[in-house]
Amino acid sequence: MYLHPLSIWHRTVLVVVGLNCSHSVATPVAQTNTTVQYSRIKTSLINSNPSIIRATFFNPPINLVDEVLINDLSSFVTSLNDTNAPKVVVFSSANPIYFLNHLDLHLISADGPPHAAEIYAPWTPALTLLTQLPTIFISEINGHAFSGGNEFILHTDMRFAGPNAAVGAVEVAGGVIHVNGVQQLTRLIGPGYAAQHLLACDTVDAAEAARIGWVNAAYGTAEELRAAVDALATRLAT
Repeated sequence: MYLHPLSIWHRTVLVVVGLNCSHSVATPVAQTNTTVQYSRIKTSLINSNPSIIRATFFNPPINLVDEVLINDLSSFVTSLNDTNAPKVVVFSSANPIYFLNHLDLHLISADGPPHAAEIYAPWTPALTLLTQLPTIFISEINGHAFSGGNEFILHTDMRFAGPNAAVGAVEVAGGVIHVNGVQQLTRLIGPGYAAQHLLACDTVDAAEAARIGWVNAAYGTAEELRAAVDALATRLAT
């Protein structure tokens, strides 16, 4: 099995209380020799290399983290817990405005389903698995990554931003704790910056995110971002 040194310091412990984690995962809708396609995540090879997978979020109109996307992500990440897993996975978005948005608030509204806890149950384990697998995970962000989207990118090994990128935990303004992101953000940018941006509930653009370490680097165009990420992924998989 391919082992990556980053797995040595991945020690995040997340405990979910009172949730039934037996909720079923999504069923792949199509399969090829090298990739599996899901309803909300489209997978492809980078540079025709089976060791590098691009996983593209596609959940119109705003890439909401809803039940189907949660199950797709859980199923996809779980499938990587295998000796034949790719060395690198790059997450990107088909939406030019939204990389990955907040969780589906309808599920926790007064009119939401009574089994909302079961729907959300796979979310935290999927994020945790990103920090435990030997595969290297890269977020290629060229859109909004707020709330659940920010939780997601903070659990990947590296984050690179394009001109349309913006990150933040806007749900804090409504009294909702950034549950799956507080520890990771504090580790990345330090307690001072983390407190500043979480308590202010503000959003951070690509340049500022790169300056304080929220992302690894920012690029001026989407083309430069894609070229840099593809080149790095190819290098890491070599």
